[in-house]
Amino acid sequence: MKRKSFLGIGLAAMMLTMSAVPAFAEEATPEAANEQTQEYDYENKDLWFKETDNFYWTDAKTAYEHNNMASEGFDMDAFVNSKMGEGVINNMYYFLTYADQMDPEVLSYWEGIGIKKEIHDEDDEKRVWTSYTPLSAYEEGNEDKKYPVVFCIHGNNNPLFLAETYGFAQYGAEQEYITVMPWADNDEIIVEEVQRIMEVLREEYPIDESRVYVTGFSKGGQATEEVVVACPELFAAAAPGGAPMKDYDTSAIQKAIEYQVPVLAYAGMYDMGEMYPLGKTNDSWAARWKTRGFMDWMQIAGAQGEEVTVDGSRELAESAEDIVERKLGADFTETEVLELDGTQYYKGSYLNEDGVPVYVQIGIEGAPHWPTPSIASIVWDFFEQFSRNPETGELIIEAK
Repeated sequence: MKRKSFLGIGLAAMMLTMSAVPAFAEEATPEAANEQTQEYDYENKDLWFKETDNFYWTDAKTAYEHNNMASEGFDMDAFVNSKMGEGVINNMYYFLTYADQMDPEVLSYWEGIGIKKEIHDEDDEKRVWTSYTPLSAYEEGNEDKKYPVVFCIHGNNNPLFLAETYGFAQYGAEQEYITVMPWADNDEIIVEEVQRIMEVLREEYPIDESRVYVTGFSKGGQATEEVVVACPELFAAAAPGGAPMKDYDTSAIQKAIEYQVPVLAYAGMYDMGEMYPLGKTNDSWAARWKTRGFMDWMQIAGAQGEEVTVDGSRELAESAEDIVERKLGADFTETEVLELDGTQYYKGSYLNEDGVPVYVQIGIEGAPHWPTPSIASIVWDFFEQFSRNPETGELIIEAK
């Protein structure tokens, strides 16, 4: 029997967004959101329309233009006039306000929240990377303390610092993990870069090698897939966002299947890639690609579940009684609806043979192709259940 519940993450989510408004109704739509939030105002709202040269891969000059990437039916104005939009733009404040992301004022902000921000290999534009280390690592008496590591990979060759707007580095201040953001504008070198950076971390930082995780969004989500498939022994869990898994053959993912890497994948319900429901797109090839990738992740995570097909996904999207299964187009073992950011996060899970949720999919109502304010806390809550013995490669689970 499926478990269905409505939950709120509370302080962990509020830490990234600073204020709260009522959640949308169960069958939320952009139109309904607009009716509820059209008068909603907040301090940094004007930043949506501030011109900047910080976006590389589009002609967009404002965050409003750049973020207006979504499937049919998305209402960008409703998004801006919402709690979710407020959280997104607050996380983008320093990215949009400062041309130099190593400006003393920017570094002062990070220090103020308890993080030392550093830039590495700055002279090599293809291999530059940044790190965000809790200040407690430099305090007397903490010489033997070890910190988890979260690799956070940016999307589509935008600036390295764009990944700061996802919220993971900020959340690392509270949860005390080191965030690392590699710059690799060529998919062919991201695996090499992660391995190279790991060597630096081992030598120069107090890392807990049993608790190394990877996440990323859009092209960074695909890069997350690349490194998990290539070197699953490094990671205790992964969280690709806004990116369906590539069309690998079985032999290519066999190593990852053997190691079993727990996976949480997420995307907005209006993601321009039309991630959910899985069979939504009219392009039959794309629908097969998404469902096949869905099943590949299930194998890699070591989860148990029925095969998801294009036709089956479309049928669930039309008639499933469970709202999560209807929204995401898959028959999950467990479902939940999280009330966060003034909207709903549809969460579907598959379990391993021990009954632990090791494969999770999350669709976010009203969200476009962009990480939402609470996603860092949700991902970390998933990550911290898992570790990996760096000597044997064994996955260790401490399920909540």
